[in-house]
Amino acid sequence: MYTLKIQFTTPQKGPLLLSALIRLVLGTKYSHVLARWTGARGKVDVVWESAGSGIRFLGPIAHEGKYKIVREYTIELTRPEYNKLIEYTHRYAHVKYGTAQLFGMLIAKTFRLNRNPISSGEEAQVCSEAVGGLLQYVKGWTLDVNLDVHGPDKLETWIQKQLQDNSK
Repeated sequence: MYTLKIQFTTPQKGPLLLSALIRLVLGTKYSHVLARWTGARGKVDVVWESAGSGIRFLGPIAHEGKYKIVREYTIELTRPEYNKLIEYTHRYAHVKYGTAQLFGMLIAKTFRLNRNPISSGEEAQVCSEAVGGLLQYVKGWTLDVNLDVHGPDKLETWIQKQLQDNSK
């Protein structure tokens, strides 16, 4: 078995103002979500996230002290699911970060829209969209929340529901 951790975080350094605005709008203690697993035959922690310049991989040295983990969910993966994780994360590596999409999410939330007016689809993704797509692909879970419109708060609710449904 392989272990995938989904971590909801807030920065310890970096874009603190943006994080504060996201937390204010969402009403959460976190502003970001990332995926983390142990790769390289159990010797190296890998972080996969959509932030900054785009979807990227971070090793333990680059990730050290960057985030404060607010919540964490552990998801067990089979070998075929782990292979899908590696495939998906490499396929989406370096897709642009959806900075403009964040503003579209705010517009959608303010005006209660069902779609993001500034979405660019798969050309750019925010953190919750990237991690939600990853979980949908790797675990085969049905994504019933529009992560092009909703952020990490709705992703967390969806993950909790999936973990609860799959533990029965």
